[in-house]
Amino acid sequence: MRTKWWAAALLFFLFLVTAVGFACAQRRIIIGRQVRIPVTIRILPCVESSVRGPLRFVVPGGMGAYREVEPAYYVLETNTSVQIEFTASPVVYENAYHTLDVVFWVNSRENTFTNIQPLILRLNDAQLFESQIFGQVTIHSVEAQPAGVYHGTITITVSPLIEG
Repeated sequence: MRTKWWAAALLFFLFLVTAVGFACAQRRIIIGRQVRIPVTIRILPCVESSVRGPLRFVVPGGMGAYREVEPAYYVLETNTSVQIEFTASPVVYENAYHTLDVVFWVNSRENTFTNIQPLILRLNDAQLFESQIFGQVTIHSVEAQPAGVYHGTITITVSPLIEG
């Protein structure tokens, strides 16, 4: 009977040591566990803008200077000082061998740009900038400009001014 009691005591002691060891191992796992916390950062835009266009031309085919059918509109609202850069790609015929002589301007002819020369405007502080974009095509030689559709792009790049 004593042997059974010792065997039961020994079995209980082994169970207790195993349970304590398992609990400590679990504690170590809990202490060493990694926890991930999601982070969301929302950066508010410094500008909101919209464009209404496109800028279209109808050229009858003779030599001369021709204006746009209707100007394109560009609106920019900013909450900081910004730089606005207007650039134009060459206006080309479908085969890209023929290009047109085109000049564009923003609001007045003082603010011109072409595919060679960009226009850079600076806006200080928060403000609303509304503009019309105009253009003029000049045909110098009828033989150099085949009839058809020509395509180009005006790109407007807005970037914050770094004051220093």
